[in-house]
Order: sequence, then C-alpha cells, then structure tokens
Amino acid sequence: MSVTEITLRIRRAAASPVLELVDPENGGVLQENLPADLKLPTHQGDYKTYRDTFVKVRDENSEFSEIGRHLFALLHVGEVGRRLEELKLHRKADERFRVLLDIEPAGQDNLALLPWELIFNGALRPFQLFDDSIVRIVKYGPAAAPGIELINWPIRLLIVKGVPDPAIDIDPEVEKIEDGLRAVDRLVDVEVLEYPDINKLETKCKEFRPHIFHYIGHGGATNTGDAFILLRRPGGGANAPWTASQIQTSLKAWDWIPRFAFINACRTAGRQNATIDDQINAWGIADAFHGLEVPAVLTMQADIKGSLAGEFAGAIYERLGEGKPIDRAVALARVRLRDNTNAVNKDLKRDWATPTLTVSIPPRQILPMKPKASEELQDDIKKCERFDEVSILANCREDRRKFIHGFYPIPKCDPKDLIIVRGPKGSGKTWITLWCLAACALQNHDVRYVEVVSHKSPKWLDVLTQIQNGDSSKAIAGKYQLIYKPLSPEAFYEFNHQLRYRIKNETPPEWNTKPVLYQDLDLSELDNLPENTVKDIFTSFRNALINAAQPNNDLIIVLDQFTYKQGRISAGHREYLRKFLFEYAAAGRLKSADETCKVKFVLVLSDDELKNTYPELNKLKPYWHEVLLEGIPAQDYEKVMREFFRIVRTAPQMQRLAKTIVDDNEVDTWIRKFSLKCTDPWLPSLLGRVRGFLESFAD
Repeated sequence: MSVTEITLRIRRAAASPVLELVDPENGGVLQENLPADLKLPTHQGDYKTYRDTFVKVRDENSEFSEIGRHLFALLHVGEVGRRLEELKLHRKADERFRVLLDIEPAGQDNLALLPWELIFNGALRPFQLFDDSIVRIVKYGPAAAPGIELINWPIRLLIVKGVPDPAIDIDPEVEKIEDGLRAVDRLVDVEVLEYPDINKLETKCKEFRPHIFHYIGHGGATNTGDAFILLRRPGGGANAPWTASQIQTSLKAWDWIPRFAFINACRTAGRQNATIDDQINAWGIADAFHGLEVPAVLTMQADIKGSLAGEFAGAIYERLGEGKPIDRAVALARVRLRDNTNAVNKDLKRDWATPTLTVSIPPRQILPMKPKASEELQDDIKKCERFDEVSILANCREDRRKFIHGFYPIPKCDPKDLIIVRGPKGSGKTWITLWCLAACALQNHDVRYVEVVSHKSPKWLDVLTQIQNGDSSKAIAGKYQLIYKPLSPEAFYEFNHQLRYRIKNETPPEWNTKPVLYQDLDLSELDNLPENTVKDIFTSFRNALINAAQPNNDLIIVLDQFTYKQGRISAGHREYLRKFLFEYAAAGRLKSADETCKVKFVLVLSDDELKNTYPELNKLKPYWHEVLLEGIPAQDYEKVMREFFRIVRTAPQMQRLAKTIVDDNEVDTWIRKFSLKCTDPWLPSLLGRVRGFLESFAD
C-alpha cells in the first residue's frame, strides 16, 4: 500500500499565524491566514487556556472534545481545508495518507505546545487513526542526520530506570515492554539499567550504543528554567538532575545519538500536582533531543498513571515488532491506552492524547524491525522444533549478546568467523547457541546444526560429510528441519568427484561439470592417506563450503556434541579438522575472492572437553570469539523464573503450555517448588526441567 505525505504547517507571520498545505500532487503551497487570536466564527475558545486545562484536568471532561474541535478547525481553514479533504476523497484504492503536522515554535506564544493530539472532527480523532496517520514533525527530511546511530542488527533498546520512587511502579512498565517485543525478541536486544549515575549511564551508552533510549522516572525544571530528568548522584545517595543542556553536550561527547528517545518523565519530583510552567519546562527535554536531530522523540505532555504508561509503551513496541512504522505504532498504542482508561467515555479523558511523538525522517526508516528472512524461511524457522525448544530461554541476555556480537560487533570492528561457546555441563550452551542461531536465520543467514558424535566415534571425513549432507533422521513428515537440511548439492559436485579418487590416494581427473552426489566410499585406507592428500581434500571441501554460501548472506555452521557417552572424534583426526578447517575459519579465510560469500563456524564445547579431550583447539584461542557461560546468580532466581513464566504465558509458540498455568498463585507455587533445586550459581538447565513438568501437564 502506497503512502502519500501531506504537510500542514502553521508558522508565525508579522500580523497573524499562517496555515500552509504542501500539495503532494503539484508541489505547490496553499496558504490561509489565521486570526491573530486563533478564534473562528464556529469556535470561539481561547487557545491560551488550553495548555492549562490539559495539564490540570485529570478527569473525564467534555471540554477536551471542544478543544479538539477548535484545533481541528484551525487545520481546515478555507482553501487549505477544502484541498485536504479533496485529496483524501479522490485517493487511489491502495493509497494511505500521512499528515505531517509542522507547528513552528515562536516566542512565548509557542503554538507547538498546544495539545494538538486532541484534534476532533466530531466523529473521528485523527491521532487515534492508524490507516491515515498524523504525526508531528520538526526539521523533516528524507534521511537521518550524520552521527545518528546506524541501523544494524540487532535493534538495541536501553531502558533506564531513573530513580527509585514508590510513586512510580517501574517494573510493570519494563515487563510490558519485554512482553510486547516477545514475538521479535531475537531481533531486539533489551538492556535494563537500574538507577544509574551519569558515569554508569555514559559507560553503558558508549558500550551498548542503543538505537532506542527509553527513560522511566521523574522530570522537572531547575530554578533557572532548564528542564531535567533525574539520575542518581555519583557516589550514591541523593538524586541529581540531568538537564536538557547537559543532555545535548553529554551525548555529543559520548559520540552516540539514538534513533528514538522515549522519555516517560511526566511527573514533577517533590510535588503532588504539576503546573503549566513545570510542563512547559519539561518539554525542554524533548527540545534537547530534537536539537541533537534524534529522528523520533516521544514525551508526555501531562501526568499519566503508571499502569497506563506501561500499557502504552508495551503496545508501541509490540506494534513496532509487527513491522509497523512508528507513527502507526503510536496511533495503535493510543487506542490501547484509551481502552484501558477508567471512564464512561474514555475519549473524554486526556490520557490517550498525553503522549507526544515528533519525527524528523520518514517513520518507516526510524526503526525497521521486520526480519530479513523471506516469509517461506520464517515459516521454516517457526516449524523448527529445536528453535521452539529454546524459545523459553529467560535471562541470559549477556550471554546471547556475547554470541551475536561475535558476528555483529559494536562498536563496529572486524567480526569473528569462529565462535566458541563453552561452560560447564548444564550451563545452557546448546540452548544459547540454538536461540542465537534462530536469530541469525531471521536475518536471512543460512544456518546448519551438526551433532558431531552420536553412536560412534567419527573420523575427520565423517564430520565433513555430516556438514555436507545434514541429518536425514531429523526429517518431519518427509521434510528436513531447517537446521538439518543438506547444503546445496551443486556446490559439492566437484568435491564429491575429487573425493572418489583422493580417498584412494589417486589424482582425480578434471571434473566435467556433471552432477556428482555423495556416495558411501571404501574408507579402509583413510587413516593411511598422506597428509598432502588429506590437505587437498580439505581444500576442495572449503571451496565447496564457500560455493554453498549465498552472496552477502553468511553460511553459519554449528558443531555441537563433540562428546557423547564414550564417543569422541577419533584420535589424530581432530588435528586435521583444526589445521585444515577451524584454523581457516579463525583466520577469516572461508570466503570468496570478492568477499561476498562467507562461512562462519560455531563450536560448542564443555570446559572439560577443551581442557582434556580436545586441548589442541586452544591453539586457536587468540583468534576466536568466546562465549563463556558461568550460570545465573542465586539472587536472580526469582526474577528469572518470573520472566520464564511470562514468556510461557505471552509467547505465541507457548500457548499450549500457557493453558497449564491458571493464575499468578500457581506461578508462585512453581517458583517455590523449584527453588529447592537452586544452587549458586544455578544453571539454565533448570528451566528445561520446569518446561518438562509443564509439558507433562499439557499432555
């Protein structure tokens, strides 16, 4: 569906404000002069009272509709209004409209501070509409300014808990955000920073470089009128203001500017009721982010109940996760906020109109969260049982982040092509790896998973053929699961041709491009092959792997289960794998000449395997990216378990298990029951045991 953007602008002129419409068809500008006092024959309301009314009247009140009718009429004066309705009336069947509302601030009579979100035509409230959306703009252009954090996967969201205050119940809002993103949790990396001082905030922003900065806390203004939000004072104890002017200089000094700033700091510290002056000063925080050219800024223009703020925030991220542009996401979230308001006529409370979103670039460019994978591949990902198995993974954010940053490092530097995931037994190595592998698949990477040792101790050639052929025993209804599928047969035709001869230590004739599929071979002399012949086989195999990779879409191969019962990779054979395969990955040499086709490896090993069974792999340590799993502190047991049960109750793929949990009391019972198994640190395998019990009840 196409989107046509229409700009409505109100600017101050010498005598009176001017309303302008930028005509999208001919590029011309229509103008209408507005009365100096903004009063119209049909709407005599005094706009100078509107801000005060909006801030102070908390209850259901018909005056909000009257304000909305007046502001709507101001945007539809004369020829501008007629042309706007004409454009909408004669639209194409598949055409949507986005109205860009540009209210230029000027002096003390700043019309941008009016609650334009209330606009009302008598039947519809445009800021609640998501098919034909309306959004405020400032310095609007086709692309983000230089210096704005570039979009690279995953989208990074930093939630900052400002200061501890019993008046603000922050945790439910954080949970609503996390639950809203559940369907795309592999595409969004959420970090929660609790009550930082400015130094901790600086360190986190420099290291994490979030695309989204979401603040929950208190705001206000200094005696000199500089707006602020509150952080902890360095060294602990009291709170400290972070002023609008300091925000601008801080972010520039940190060399980081987000794409979206969500500031939920509507309350004024130390006061029961906000005043209009407090709110005007608080809007200065938004101006600080606008001054940094942040593409999207959302603030609150009045106080709002914490539970409603949580519903609103959760709904925004849920809609962003569905791929909606930010203006439509906010419109849909307004409806959620309105529907959760306690009133007879919910539209007559200001709550839904309290959030103010302003953008400076096209909304769809701000936070694209759609997977890069095709719909067909996404369907395969959903059907992969191993991915479903690990979808309950709670906590472990830092471990997942370590894995992803091996391939997508921040700040940008050279990524690694060999990742080692290690830790003690039960530490969740396979779970973390499969969770991240699904994330890579959603980025359209070609992913494979190989269980190296099963009923026998494999030789080096067994490992190569497993990588090539996948595992047909994992077929479901005649279709291979995504991660066990064979690699492209065409890529291995030449390798299979050469292998038939080299396995007998013969020089292969030139391949004639005919298809050659792998077939069982006589491996009786495999252990006696000269090293040069083995090296040639590996060279041919590496070339085949590179040919199997798609251009600009890395092939990622996981090798897991290096030990099973008494099974090991045969003695002597693992050295060939290290020298002629893993070492090439570690050196970043598994790539085509033009560097568009790349192959990356992930090795999953226990600490014991690295120390005692395969110690020669440690020679690669200077070159690999390590993901070390050390368990979860006992003090985090309840928090992680509650997150686990929220996942079970909210994740789409967990609905079958969710039916086994009746209410929060039952969750409490489960948590108490399994607390007896909690050590310090405790291992994520405990979550698997809980799932097993839930599965038994579901069946």
